Amino acid sequence: MFAFLLAAFCMLFMGTKCAHNEHVGVALAWLILGLATGFNTYVMYVKPMYPASLVLRLCLVSANQGSVLAAWWAVMGRAVYNCRFRYHVHLVEWRLASKAAQSAGT
Repeated sequence: MFAFLLAAFCMLFMGTKCAHNEHVGVALAWLILGLATGFNTYVMYVKPMYPASLVLRLCLVSANQGSVLAAWWAVMGRAVYNCRFRYHVHLVEWRLASKAAQSAGT
C-alpha cells in the first residue's frame, strides 16, 4: 500500500516541467523497479520456501542489485556521460536550459 501511495505521489511530479528531461530517466527507473518488485512478489508467492534454496536467494539478490544499478544509471547515466566526455558543451547547454526554465517560471 505504501509503495502505491509513494508511486502516486511521485507521478504527480511527472508533469512538472524539467529543464533537462529528467522525467524520462525517472520513468524508466520506476519501470525497472516495478519489474523487480513484481519478480520478488512472484517468487515469494510461487515458492514460499525460497529462503531454503540458495539458488533462489542468490537469484533474488542478483535481480535486486541489478535493478537498483540499472535504475540509478537510467536516472544519472546521461548526466555522468555528458559531464565526463562533453563537459564544456554540456555546461553551455545546461546553463541555457536553466535560464529558459527560470524565465518560464518553473
